[in-house]
Amino acid sequence: MKKKIIYIPMETKRREYHAKLLFALYAVCSGYQVVIGSKNTVNKCMKSLPQGIYIGTGVTIILGKMLLKFKELGHSVVAFDEEGLIYYNQDNFMRARVKEDIIQKINYLFTWGDHHSKLVQKKAPELLNYSAIGNMRFELLKQKYSGIFDKEAQIIKEKYGNYILLNTNLGIANHLIGTDFFCLSSKSFLDDSDEESFYTDMQVHDSNTFESFRVLVTSLADKLKTTNIIIRPHPSENKKNWEKLFNKPNVNVVNSGNVIPWIMASSVVIQKNCTTAVEAVYLNRPVITYSVKDDPRYDSEITNGIGKVCHTEEEVFRTLDNIGEVEARLVLDRLFLKNYISNMDPDDSVSKAALDILDKIDSPSIDDDIALFRSRSLIKRFLIQIKETISPVVHAGSQGMRYLRQKFPGLSNNELKRDVKLLSQTINISNDSIRVKKIRNDMFHLTSSD
Repeated sequence: MKKKIIYIPMETKRREYHAKLLFALYAVCSGYQVVIGSKNTVNKCMKSLPQGIYIGTGVTIILGKMLLKFKELGHSVVAFDEEGLIYYNQDNFMRARVKEDIIQKINYLFTWGDHHSKLVQKKAPELLNYSAIGNMRFELLKQKYSGIFDKEAQIIKEKYGNYILLNTNLGIANHLIGTDFFCLSSKSFLDDSDEESFYTDMQVHDSNTFESFRVLVTSLADKLKTTNIIIRPHPSENKKNWEKLFNKPNVNVVNSGNVIPWIMASSVVIQKNCTTAVEAVYLNRPVITYSVKDDPRYDSEITNGIGKVCHTEEEVFRTLDNIGEVEARLVLDRLFLKNYISNMDPDDSVSKAALDILDKIDSPSIDDDIALFRSRSLIKRFLIQIKETISPVVHAGSQGMRYLRQKFPGLSNNELKRDVKLLSQTINISNDSIRVKKIRNDMFHLTSSD
């Protein structure tokens, strides 16, 4: 059968995998074929893959150049902005992540909500190719999908009991590759050298936040000896830097799997400038923002607008003693978030909203034959397979490879098929109706078997 193709790259597996796989299943049920896999692998293959619709992760300078390159190859390109919800401040966000020349040239931009759309409109009032549909990741927070993570949340709860979840967003101060990586990568967002001081000051701000969390965790562990504290670092962070700080039986550092079951099993979430604060609200968990020092240049208006903001350890302990007051305002928190995130009512669907737009994009229908997505030369394919297997081993010690593998540690055929079966149950489709075929390491083809 001839079907339009959607290409779905994933940069950070634990953050994107389940949500994008769910969207892929909706797309297959709507008559598409889907190629899904690690961003690194998918992007390398786009030059030789059949023309389709590529779903990007943002419209920054670097990400935008990549989208326009794929469009020159004949693909249609659209984008969500994975970092478009929790940002530093509006002026910086519009400079760094709303590139009007890029948005104008791609087919479509999906914004998080009305607030995000208004920022795009403010930057480029002439643009029309964008709309607020929400984000795939947040679709999973709805009650109808809770069964996906119920079992895992129960296992976590049985292991750690009553625990406080401290989510960090400190990839700047605690990057896996080190602070030099941030200094180099931040320059890719700069339009002029005058902005460099902004990122330098931000590094200091995040370093102070790191230290304040260290002190807070020490106090929590000492005073709440029967309560576990789970530190969950951002996917870009160096986990070992957290682990070596604490030698306490009730402090654990974990960064495995999707954050959703960890939030579900927790009693309260403590964070600063982290998207998990918003996720916690939709999962009915109280949120504490711990901010020893505020700086409007870097502290999110969204996370500061929900839950309880505490500036001292004493405030944190008082809030924990009266956590019912924070729980009582969860309804108001969700009302506050309506301006920032679309399609979060129970009957709404981010997937349907996105597919309604993709249906209108002109893209060729291609036979859903797996052979079209593989190298026609068996010898070449064999050599590629050997290279993909050996390369991670050869470069395993390199910082770049360690960083890529931390963000996307791999995806096996059995794992994908298992999760297709799990997610199929939540949307009432037969697992047997989805055909899964491996194209290359970490890249797969999904289509209907009907």
